[in-house]
Amino acid sequence: MLVSAVFDYIMLAIPFNIGQTEWQLNFVGQMVDQGIRPLVGLCLLSVGYWIANRHNDPSDARFKFTDIRFWGMILASILGLIYLLFVPVHLNNVRLATDQALQQISQKATQAEAQVAQQVQQFESILKNDQQYKELEQAIASGQVQGEQLVRLQTIKQQIDALKQNPQALPQQIEQTKAKLQEDRKKAEDQARADGVKIGTRTGLTSLLLSIAYVLVSWTGLKTIRDGQNG
Repeated sequence: MLVSAVFDYIMLAIPFNIGQTEWQLNFVGQMVDQGIRPLVGLCLLSVGYWIANRHNDPSDARFKFTDIRFWGMILASILGLIYLLFVPVHLNNVRLATDQALQQISQKATQAEAQVAQQVQQFESILKNDQQYKELEQAIASGQVQGEQLVRLQTIKQQIDALKQNPQALPQQIEQTKAKLQEDRKKAEDQARADGVKIGTRTGLTSLLLSIAYVLVSWTGLKTIRDGQNG
């Protein structure tokens, strides 16, 4: 179980891209998800040696350099340190990933606002210029425009016709659209922050608990080996 777990850890690191935040997040997350396996193996190792040697001569339980328990406890100490280091590293990566997600949301919102402003300018221009409205009608009636572009032009014409009947509707539509964009942006930002807190808390806390567990196993095992040596 221990050998299999170590092999799996090595495979998780492939391909090795430690400089990428996304790679670090995925690697730490998978390491934490599989962190219980070697812990169980180390516990079984300690219990097995205790059962095997509890009725033996204490001198037989003295420390030997080839004692697999000793190297198992060294591995537990290393894993305890690794999982402890994972906590600040993971929390920092979650913060970076959240900041990047918020930046992308801001960019998309800015682009959407720019598109709205462009459409408003287009509507106002057509409303003030009958020639542009005629050109729009001719483009639709010509049959040269097809597919999505035709649907878009027809939608623009319908909106222009509605605005001609009710010119006061344009400012209202602009405000409604801006309010909807702001609402969508806030929802996306809140979701990104909530996801960051969830991932950071879950993985960070689990990694901390694994670190404590490995340290306890290591300390208990090394203490048992030392007591057997002094016995």
